[in-house]
Amino acid sequence: MDGRGAAEYDTHGRCIVVHATRPGFNALEQNAWRWTAGKFTVALQTPAGADRSGASLILNFVLPEGSLRKLKSVTVSAKVDGVAIAPETFNTAGEHVYRSEVPVSAFKKNLVTVDFSLDKFLPPTEADHRELGLVVTSIGLQSK
Repeated sequence: MDGRGAAEYDTHGRCIVVHATRPGFNALEQNAWRWTAGKFTVALQTPAGADRSGASLILNFVLPEGSLRKLKSVTVSAKVDGVAIAPETFNTAGEHVYRSEVPVSAFKKNLVTVDFSLDKFLPPTEADHRELGLVVTSIGLQSK
């Protein structure tokens, strides 16, 4: 860890790996991504200027074909330090970006908690005891 919370970051400062101290993430796979549960949480550094201009929350993920076949669509919702932001529904398999504007009112601290929730996810089975939501590759906040 690099002191910026319970996470590891890519070269652009986006959160890419969340450690077990944050709920809703399964074990790291192929040293690159994690499955989420139906609800998952990250702590992110407030970007410079977000307390004056707001920011964009960016979640990069994959919705696997097998999941989509069973679920038909998945709606991603998020709250940044308790402030709800616009949800978005995804109904195609493959790589996606959930991007939503976060208002200034969410940035009162240097580190914000982002709570994500999915309207649908795959429940645990006998073969795999995990909830399976999305395959997350990165999460971050970007200043406007």
